[in-house]
Amino acid sequence: MTDAEFEAAKLDAIGVEVELRNAEGGGLTSAQIAQQLGLKSSSAIRSYRIRGQLFAWEKGHRDLRYPAWQIYRGKPLPGLADVLQVFEEKGLPPLSIISFFVCPSEDLNGKTPLKLLRVHRVAEVVEHARRLGDIGT
Repeated sequence: MTDAEFEAAKLDAIGVEVELRNAEGGGLTSAQIAQQLGLKSSSAIRSYRIRGQLFAWEKGHRDLRYPAWQIYRGKPLPGLADVLQVFEEKGLPPLSIISFFVCPSEDLNGKTPLKLLRVHRVAEVVEHARRLGDIGT
């Protein structure tokens, strides 16, 4: 691979990363996510994150962003904590987690896990998350 080809591939990867992070409403600050949940203090969001009820990616040093799609009808997405627990055990990085939720899967009949969680099909999504990365999937 030439230097130009490498740089082109790197820019493509950065574009995909930005696209994933901006999917379904993009990333919100802790204050914005607190507002979405009807909380008066953004410090409560840290507790949600520590308990595995929400997740965030690091935008910069000590600057976290929370995917907006984690909030559904003023509450954390149904089943989100269950899926995040699976990913905690697998040690998945935030970008892989975002990709899992927003990208359609053939194993889910072309639907995204996010869409299925919104209609309370939690067990199906959790099982799909458990299979993620297994040989043959």
